[in-house]
Amino acid sequence: MSFARFVLTLMVPPVAVAIVATHWYMASEQERVSHTLALIGDGIRDRIDHDLARMEAIARTLAASPAIDGPDLRAFRSQALASVGPDDTTVTLAELDGRQLVNTRAPDDTALPTMAQPELLAQLLATRRPVISGRSVSSLTGRPIVKVVAPVIRDGVIVKTVALVTLAEHFEALIRNPHIAAPYWASVRDRDGNVVAQIGQSDPADQGADRATPASTADAGTGGVLRIDGTSHLSEWRFTAGVARDALEAPLKRSLLLLLIVALALIGLGGWFALGMARRLAGAAARLAGKAEAIGRGEIVTAQDCAIREIHVIEHALASASRTLSEQRATLDAAQAALAARAESTQNRFRMLADNAGDIIVLFGGEACSIVDVSPSFERMLGYDEAACATLTPTAVVHPEDGRVVDEMRAALAEGQSPATGLFRVRHRDGHWLWLECVSSRIAGAAPGEPLAIAVMRDVTARLQQADELRIACDMAELAKAKAENASRAKSEFLAMVSHEIRTPLATIRGYTELLGASGPLSGDQARCLSLVSEATGTMLTAVDDILDFARIESGDFQLREEPFGLAETIESVTAFVRPTAAEKGLTLGLSIDPTLPKAVRGDARRLRQTLLNLLNVNLRERQGGLVTLSLYAPHGEENRISFAVTGSGGHARPTERDGLGLAIAGRLIARMGGRLETMSIAGESSSYRFSLRLPVAEIAPPLAAPEVVAGPLEPTVPAAERPEVQASSTTAASVVLPAARANIAGAQILLVEDHSINQELTCRLLEQDGCRVDVVDDGAAALEAVQRRVYDLVLMDVQMPGMDGLTATRRIRAMAHPCRHVPILALTANIMPDQVQAIRDSGMHGYIAKPIDRAQMRRMIADHLPAVMMAEKPVERSAQASEPGPIPVIDRAAYDRLAASLGGDSARRALRGFLALLDATFADPATLPPEAATVAAGARRFGLIDLAAALDGLMADDGAQALRRCQVARDLVGRAMDELVGVEPIEVSALIAHL
Repeated sequence: MSFARFVLTLMVPPVAVAIVATHWYMASEQERVSHTLALIGDGIRDRIDHDLARMEAIARTLAASPAIDGPDLRAFRSQALASVGPDDTTVTLAELDGRQLVNTRAPDDTALPTMAQPELLAQLLATRRPVISGRSVSSLTGRPIVKVVAPVIRDGVIVKTVALVTLAEHFEALIRNPHIAAPYWASVRDRDGNVVAQIGQSDPADQGADRATPASTADAGTGGVLRIDGTSHLSEWRFTAGVARDALEAPLKRSLLLLLIVALALIGLGGWFALGMARRLAGAAARLAGKAEAIGRGEIVTAQDCAIREIHVIEHALASASRTLSEQRATLDAAQAALAARAESTQNRFRMLADNAGDIIVLFGGEACSIVDVSPSFERMLGYDEAACATLTPTAVVHPEDGRVVDEMRAALAEGQSPATGLFRVRHRDGHWLWLECVSSRIAGAAPGEPLAIAVMRDVTARLQQADELRIACDMAELAKAKAENASRAKSEFLAMVSHEIRTPLATIRGYTELLGASGPLSGDQARCLSLVSEATGTMLTAVDDILDFARIESGDFQLREEPFGLAETIESVTAFVRPTAAEKGLTLGLSIDPTLPKAVRGDARRLRQTLLNLLNVNLRERQGGLVTLSLYAPHGEENRISFAVTGSGGHARPTERDGLGLAIAGRLIARMGGRLETMSIAGESSSYRFSLRLPVAEIAPPLAAPEVVAGPLEPTVPAAERPEVQASSTTAASVVLPAARANIAGAQILLVEDHSINQELTCRLLEQDGCRVDVVDDGAAALEAVQRRVYDLVLMDVQMPGMDGLTATRRIRAMAHPCRHVPILALTANIMPDQVQAIRDSGMHGYIAKPIDRAQMRRMIADHLPAVMMAEKPVERSAQASEPGPIPVIDRAAYDRLAASLGGDSARRALRGFLALLDATFADPATLPPEAATVAAGARRFGLIDLAAALDGLMADDGAQALRRCQVARDLVGRAMDELVGVEPIEVSALIAHL
């Protein structure tokens, strides 16, 4: 029975495939027949609609022809004949009453008949579009025709008609289908049911029928004919076609017969093949079942050859599987034995680790966290043996003060926070206490009765003792550091005090020496004495500067500035400065520069000059007569490195016992710049000095610095802009003024705050000789009262004064709700250490003038910080010897007053604010400023801003960078002076200056 089912099972697939294929093929053939009928109907309709649409397009084109409007219609006839074929289509042009004007079928347009068509005319008038007629009979030829009539519209009125007339038999060619075998018939009827065209013998059911369908359809028809009905979309004509069913279904019948034969053949072959295959498979299956049972018993089976490939593969697979299973069984037995040995070894290692671990490992269990097991280190560290551990509880061995730590760890573990850490003391069995660091963790997945937590404890008693010792050592180190900082601070304060105490009398000596020299003609002996005093003052000032530089280097408050500079120009400026001093001592100063050295390098040119000047001055002090040479050369094999050497020969050498600060500072400067000073001394000769510096090559060298300020014949000088006593820190934009406005300070009202009576007298005389009006007070409190009582252009404030010092007084002036808070303040100080300079900036001062005072530099500093409006409004007193032109006023108040008188004060202020907005927009982009310079200059003159107008005039003449900067400065001055012009009430010029 099973064998029969197997055979049937093999037969089912081919039978099912045959049935499904036959059904699918019949369905597809029926779909093909339906699709073919639809294509036949669509083809008939498309050909009819296409032909009618062509005729309608030609009628529209001819109706729009301009030849219709001319007196001669021959042009229209020619156009019509060119548009249609003369054999099958006729074009007529007729009036609305039917009277024909042109007929292409007639030989000429004379004696044409009148053909009234009221129905077509009515449709034309109603739709104003071309109309397709039904079947009619030509009055000329008597043959059936079809017309397409289009209206001729002129000025919106139908004036004529153009008709395309074609024979009805023309449509017979459109309904033919040569690809369909007979019998095939087709006919086309118009709206009234008249036959327009017909081919073949139509279906009797179609005779006189009145059928109308919106699209082509197919039905069985009669006599085995498939019928197709459809309607033209353009003309609403109906067409009918018939196709013999046998002609369309003949391929289907032939295919079905062939398919049936093939299916029967396949079924027969499949049954025969299935029967043989079933017998062979049954024997092979029985053999495979026996081998599978043998494999299950652990036996090794062998494979037999079989013609059936699958059975052959299965037998070999079973044989291979039996051998593999046997090998795996042997391997598994060996692995189990090895695993047991490894487990025993691992257990021994873990026991060894537990026995020799320095930390204590404790297992806790139960709700009371009782000790379940401990590592052997528990006894070694705490002295409790296994018997004692069984009765121990955490509260019994933990220090009472540390019980809270243990409770917190228990709570953390109970809340799921693992691990929990703590530091507490535990009592040793002999009674002393040990500090233990504990890390406890919950054991995940612990079964009931098993330990719940594990703790690892480490003895940190020695570490804590070391931490205490280290803390004590750190405290001692901090104390030593504080002592060192106090000592450094005391040294800095001492240096500042020394600088102040020395510079103060030096200021007096230098000032009165200058006053005495300028007081009148002096004799030669008097001039020589003054020169010696000035030289001694310069030497003393050099020593003070050396002390300050040395202090800066030692304290680390020393920065190098790396910038490009011309190497030869810098060295030549050093020798040019020292050469007069050398000449006085009978020395010849030589300079040797290796021509292979670069022209421009990068480095700190100021510190290089200072170093070379110090070395040359030391050599000059030791020598009387002879030759001193400064040499520059490139060391062999070292790139970007330049060597310097100062050597002497001849003359009389007087080596000094002490090198002095100059040489010490030179050595430290060289070290900071990455070099090392080498000194070579020979008995009876002056010392020689050598060092080398890394100075990378620079592409562009800047112009040589400004001439240097000479303080004394042996003074190691620095450029004027870099000397401490002439530096200033500008903290506001108000310090930007016109170069022309810095010529002098005559007429300025200045408040001098100075406690030293000699310095008061000296500074007053210097300022009064420059044309300033000076008021003097002796402390900060008096300065506060003075600036509120009177308006000053500038305040010179001494820093160190009894009572209220200059820094405190400046901060209080800046905090006042009074216009005086804007007054420029310059510090007078003999302490120019970096922290003091920073304190001056932080207090709100505009800058500082170092003592001893350099008269020219003080004049420039005061002029730089005087308000611009004061410079324009106050009369400038000039000496008879002054020859340079006067400064250009920033504001011509008279011009603005005239504008305000003509427009009104409020209107003038509003106009000025608008002009300021225009300035902001114009000056925002430097590229737009030159084209608008003339317009802005005219507006500036209107408001009295004559300085700005002059700057813009200069920009129109030369639009270079210098003229552009001049305009920017003038614009800044206008912004600083605007409060005077747009204020509510006119105020005094001095009050305005204080306000600015």
